[in-house]
Amino acid sequence: MVNDGYVKTDNSDGAFMSVFVEIIHEDEMYKVISLAHYFLQNGDLMADPEMCFLYNKIQGEYFPFYYKQDSVGVEER
Repeated sequence: MVNDGYVKTDNSDGAFMSVFVEIIHEDEMYKVISLAHYFLQNGDLMADPEMCFLYNKIQGEYFPFYYKQDSVGVEER
């Protein structure tokens, strides 16, 4: 299902966590794409993990630049 730059994929019939793919920013040169698993902990949505990529439209290349793993308190740029 695609809706406003948001895609949820679950090919495992619930055996694995769903993967969320979001376009979180786009302009004429770049696109920022987030890939993440999420789970609920005490009512809070936790990234497990989230990784963001910068897509350079001119070069046609992807560059990883952000990683977050909420369950262990890791956030790296």
